[in-house]
Amino acid sequence: MNLGNNILAISEGRTFAYTSLSNTVTIYNISDPTNPTVENHISNVGPMEALDVKEDYALTWIDGEGFKIYDWSVPQSPQIISELAFEGNAWSIVVENDIAFISRGDILEIDVSDPAHPQVIATINLPVRVRHLTISEGNGYAAAWDAGLLIFQILK
Repeated sequence: MNLGNNILAISEGRTFAYTSLSNTVTIYNISDPTNPTVENHISNVGPMEALDVKEDYALTWIDGEGFKIYDWSVPQSPQIISELAFEGNAWSIVVENDIAFISRGDILEIDVSDPAHPQVIATINLPVRVRHLTISEGNGYAAAWDAGLLIFQILK
């Protein structure tokens, strides 16, 4: 099966893949990688720019709207459970130890330990614009627009 769109996230248990195109998110069941199936299409979510999955929650960035958390425990009927309004774009979201790290040029940190009540805890302003990031073993790795790779330690 050709998934066609950009894969934004894969669930921790490798059961679902999430893609986005325009205003629609498609959820694929990939529990059998040789036979992926469409679980649901979610329309009118706005242009989703970034997404990561934490347990049954999809942490998203919608262009022009900001940060939203969906309960996707039932893929056939996802529900928005919280949102924080922000302007502008985001390029990636990575969740590590209940903190969502969001690259928007800077790095925004949001505590998502209670998905119904996310709290902004920090904005990391850097001398370069961060596009993509990932977290591994307590370190952050960021791809900056014109500065290459940045490595930073995640403090607990």
